Amino acid sequence: MNLTFRNFWNMLRRYKMASILNILGLSVAFAVFAIILMQVAGEYGYGKTDANYRRIFRLEATSPFDRAYRMNLLFYDNAEDVFRSIPYIEAHAELLSTAGELLIDRGGEEIAFTGVPAWRIFNDISQVFDIRMVQGRFAAALEPGKMLISQSCARRLFGEEDPVGKTLRFQGGNYTVGGVYRDFPPNATLQGELIYPGQMGSVTVKTVFLLLKDPARAGEVSTLLQEKLRTAISPAEYRLNPAGDIYFSSDVAENTFIQSGNRYTTWFLTAIAGLILLISTINFINFSTAQVPMRMRSLNAHRVLGESRASLRRTMLFEAAGITMIAFGFSLLLIDAAGKTPLGGLLTFEDISLGANLKLIGWVAGIALLTGVVAGLYPAFYATSFQPALVLKGVFCATPQGKRLRTVLVGVQYTISMALIVFALFIDCQNRYFRQVPVGYNKENVLTLGTIRFRPKLDVVRRELEQLPGVEGTALSAGSFGTGDGDLYNRLLVGNDTLNLKSYMVDLDFMDLMQIPIVEGRGFREGDPVDRMQAGEERAVSIVVNRAAARRFDLTVDTVLLDRGRIPVQVIGISGDVISQSMHQATEDVVFWLTDDPHLYQMFIRIAPYDQAATIRAVRQVLDRHATDNRWSMDFYTGELDKLYEKEQNLGTLITLFSGLAVLISIIGVFGLVFFETQYRRKEIGLRKMHGATIGEILRLLNRDFVRIVIVCFVIASPIAYYAMRRWLEGFAYQSPVHWWIFAVALLIVGAITVLTVTLQSYRAATENPVNSIETE
Repeated sequence: MNLTFRNFWNMLRRYKMASILNILGLSVAFAVFAIILMQVAGEYGYGKTDANYRRIFRLEATSPFDRAYRMNLLFYDNAEDVFRSIPYIEAHAELLSTAGELLIDRGGEEIAFTGVPAWRIFNDISQVFDIRMVQGRFAAALEPGKMLISQSCARRLFGEEDPVGKTLRFQGGNYTVGGVYRDFPPNATLQGELIYPGQMGSVTVKTVFLLLKDPARAGEVSTLLQEKLRTAISPAEYRLNPAGDIYFSSDVAENTFIQSGNRYTTWFLTAIAGLILLISTINFINFSTAQVPMRMRSLNAHRVLGESRASLRRTMLFEAAGITMIAFGFSLLLIDAAGKTPLGGLLTFEDISLGANLKLIGWVAGIALLTGVVAGLYPAFYATSFQPALVLKGVFCATPQGKRLRTVLVGVQYTISMALIVFALFIDCQNRYFRQVPVGYNKENVLTLGTIRFRPKLDVVRRELEQLPGVEGTALSAGSFGTGDGDLYNRLLVGNDTLNLKSYMVDLDFMDLMQIPIVEGRGFREGDPVDRMQAGEERAVSIVVNRAAARRFDLTVDTVLLDRGRIPVQVIGISGDVISQSMHQATEDVVFWLTDDPHLYQMFIRIAPYDQAATIRAVRQVLDRHATDNRWSMDFYTGELDKLYEKEQNLGTLITLFSGLAVLISIIGVFGLVFFETQYRRKEIGLRKMHGATIGEILRLLNRDFVRIVIVCFVIASPIAYYAMRRWLEGFAYQSPVHWWIFAVALLIVGAITVLTVTLQSYRAATENPVNSIETE
């Protein structure tokens, strides 16, 4: 064993460059492989953190906007009797996700935290979900005026103080902290920092989860629910979606804080992990075979001295395993370093620390060891397959079969690298396409902010803002228009028919400020009847519908409808189609309701395209003057829209990064193959120089074969990448065209890097004194 370790150490010292490059490529590959697997494991484990996750199902209904989609928000006053009437349902949870401003008094100063995610619950959801209490009892969440907070929220708000009994203000209401629960895992079905009670009957939109006694009866329960709910609530189509399948349910409209993912994206990430590992394994084989001509004499000298082939092969396999385990050790350092960089923010489940993934790291260690053994098999058997006498006489040469194998292996690397580059470039094109698709309104040069800090003086704030030289106007809405955050109304009636539309409550100036064109009729104007957002107020309401809604429901200007309170609703205009949600979904039916209600909580400020920095400073001065606590935030509206595609942007960044690493590892492999070729062809190069060949001619000769490999691999990689792109695009209603130049750029990148690598590596052999190479041979 000591001899084996000594030989291993001597091998590392003798072939330093090859060992360093081998370890570098494997380290990067193992680190990328482990990080991607952490993400993939988190996605496939979504919704499976509850002990009873196999028995938990979410109740969903067909979307009123597009029957190809389903809603996880249900419109009903109370369906509890329906759930209790089905004996196969053990328990149910009724809740509604929300977010708002959380206020806490610290020494007489009120501190605000905005956008705090919360769950408003209407029954004991702990009968369905695992909610582990650290302090207090869960039952406190059902008591009026009390609230549960997460452990991390408690630390952020109160530090080491006991939070139970402290007072918080959330969404305008005062709550006493009744308990603290352990943070939900990052891939749990429920995510949120607050749990507080909702009054049954006060909210008609809820998310419902059912806990079945036997998951095998899900189909039977679904049939019973279909019959009962269609009668009790609405004639929609209902289904039960298992908790473990929610994350990848691409046909569910995006309208809650429950996360969702793209199964194709996860498959692509898994494939990338495997492909990068394959590329590094090919590198290992190529580097090992590149060393064979130099190691042949030493290995076969051992055979002449009596050492068996089996013993030599075991030694070489030990060396291969040793190199991979050293690389694995360095990969752990890379993973640890990556966890301290912005890379974690690109992942949906971003805990890539070693401590949180010990089991997965153990699996990667086993895969690393297996990689070393598999990658070392061919070089070990190849190097010991020749007769010792022939090798020692110096007549050894690389076989044509071996050269073809190495060429095929490098070709696989090139094919993978170019496919990844094409895919990365296309994702970037798709992300750019999102910003270029006409959305039906002018989203540029618009600032947006919440109005909660300015409500007492909102009219004064708007007047002062509109007097600023660079401000062209202001407007209000009840939701962040364009981001899918709107009110869902299931109340417009034409006779006995119900029209379901995506609804936005807006003020008089909204349509003009967002420059939404009116194609028939007119827009809102002074004197139009408004919706005061108060049930039972018997007065007409003015609405504008978009062209998609007008076509689907055969609406015209002056059509009069009724809301479910039997209040007249008159269509005064038809607007152009607008995209008011993520482009994963097609254009929807939209209605704009005119209101002058003071609780419109989103303000839009259009500013002139020139000298915007000065205008923004002036706007901030006005806002600071009327909100002296500075607890407000403002952003460009386009920045808010970009958040809709954060996953796609992160995916593009990840694939671009991993594609670059794949190319880097592939080039290391090309370096090994060129190294082998120059060792094998030294005599040929020397003879060509003696017969008058120039350095340029020799470099072109050595580059020619690699350029051919690149072109052949490009022909193979292009349809593979195209197929992958088309499958990924299936998750988007709006799709970028596949541009030809994407493929050309990928070919140019790989070709240029290859020629540069081959030229630099071959230059020494091309400029060497031919006498030396011929004498050596």
